[in-house]
Amino acid sequence: MREKQKMGFQKKLMLLLLGIILLSGSVFAAFYGISRQVLKKNMIAYSEVYVDSITSSITNMVREIDRLSMTFLLQEDMIRKLGEQIPEDSPRYVDYYNEVMASIERILNVRIDADGILIADSGGRVFTGGPNVPYRQGVNISQEEWYLTFMDDPEMFCVMPLHKTNADEVFSIARKLRSYSEMKINGVVRVDMKRRLLDEICRKNRLDQNSVALFDRKQNLFYLSGTDPGSRVMEEIQHRLDRESGPFQVVLGGQAWNISMEHSDYLDMYVAYIVPQDVLLRDLNELSRIAVMLLVLGGGLAVALAVGSSKVMSRGVSRVMEGIEAIERGNLDVEIQVDSNDEIRTIAAGLNHMAGRIKVLMEEKAQIEIKKKEAEIMMLQRQIRPHFLYNTLDGIRMKALLNQDHEAAEMIEKLSLLLRRTTDMKTEYVKVREELEYVTCYIELQNLRFRYKFQLDVQIPEDVMDMIIPKFSLQPLIENAVHHGLEKRRMNRQIRISSQCTDQTVDITVEDNGKGISPLRLEEIRATLDQPDTLESEHIGLNNINTRLKLYYGKEYGLRIDSQEGIGTALSLHLPRASQDKGEV
Repeated sequence: MREKQKMGFQKKLMLLLLGIILLSGSVFAAFYGISRQVLKKNMIAYSEVYVDSITSSITNMVREIDRLSMTFLLQEDMIRKLGEQIPEDSPRYVDYYNEVMASIERILNVRIDADGILIADSGGRVFTGGPNVPYRQGVNISQEEWYLTFMDDPEMFCVMPLHKTNADEVFSIARKLRSYSEMKINGVVRVDMKRRLLDEICRKNRLDQNSVALFDRKQNLFYLSGTDPGSRVMEEIQHRLDRESGPFQVVLGGQAWNISMEHSDYLDMYVAYIVPQDVLLRDLNELSRIAVMLLVLGGGLAVALAVGSSKVMSRGVSRVMEGIEAIERGNLDVEIQVDSNDEIRTIAAGLNHMAGRIKVLMEEKAQIEIKKKEAEIMMLQRQIRPHFLYNTLDGIRMKALLNQDHEAAEMIEKLSLLLRRTTDMKTEYVKVREELEYVTCYIELQNLRFRYKFQLDVQIPEDVMDMIIPKFSLQPLIENAVHHGLEKRRMNRQIRISSQCTDQTVDITVEDNGKGISPLRLEEIRATLDQPDTLESEHIGLNNINTRLKLYYGKEYGLRIDSQEGIGTALSLHLPRASQDKGEV
């Protein structure tokens, strides 16, 4: 009887363990199946988000370039002349040619990455500019295939597919130039951009062995980046362009391809993201193998795991909670280590992934903010570069010398030097020494102009002379002293430049002995210094300096103003210390 009871107990225990194993296996399989489906959907969703991101980036890039080409439409007089086809031997041709080339030069100054720009008049004669011009000046393109196709198209704008211009592969944005006074097409503008602009957009965050393809509205292949999936896959995609929306799958020769597609209404183009399914689901397949191994091992170790599961689970949960608390404190470098192979490990891996992703997103946001600041700085510093003025000023100077007007010739020479320094945008930073040379030249020019001379006293030590500061930081301060502080003073016009240093900061001060500023007016200027929208135009230069310094170094730095009515004014640049070795701040 005891043996029978013993056997019955063993059988019950075995059945119980088998039930636990089967139940655990079923739950695990269900969890894995759901996770697999969710991950698969997420991977496909990632493809959709990726192709949407590419489509938006390409559309925005082309829209920005097209907006630049649309600026030609504002030049009604030039467009009207394009329709006249002014002959080269006409007296009007030189002014007409200069006007067109100046328009091209303005666009090239804005888009320095443009490979070439051409403008064709109504007869097909071209004017070109840029580092890699597609045609020689004056060539007639009226019989070029792209020109005929575009002129026959009712659309005013088109994007031309990749083509060779000299040795470079480029794509082009073309726009017809309509004269709204004459209501007819008088010409065409075409902007060529390097292929690498498309490559840079399409290479971001891609999987291995994938490709990005662009198709125009006629379903022709416009551009292909990445691994070529083969002609049969491309033909199948082209066949489905007008019928499919969203993701779909193509199976050819035992190979499955996942395709996510997006249509750009602005470009009238299709963007397709093509990736082999085995690459897309590589992590899922690896997860399947791991899951099978865990299921087999779990069946054999079910009893042992039942005894130690409570302790292991508690340890895993504790580590996850510690990791969550660390993330809440802002420590995104935390890595939660869980020894168990269960849901807790999945949660820990998810938290690790989430923390890493948040860190990446924060870094990306910081980079975006940096680029925004750089763009703001460039907008403050950007100036039109009138190169033709140099030759004009030299001509005027030679005329003055011929007329024995040496003082005027000297003034023109110094003005030309100042203009060259002003339009030299090769660097954003200069040494204090170089900035003082520019200021000295400016004062010498003013002394030639005014009857009562300005006395410039520079008290700057050598270590400060080699400091790096933003370009054109001192000249507006000197100009303010000349035109606002000392202009009405007839004698003893003094301007003093000095510096005060600490271990961390340096103040470079420009003082004058002019009329000074009343306390009420001084408070008004200080209050509005950081408000460009309300600052008077006479102090816009000081406001620009203050804005630039804060963008470069931070809000704690900038321009400081002190003044006593009847005694003079002091303008100080409050800067962090910088060395010649670093070459940066």
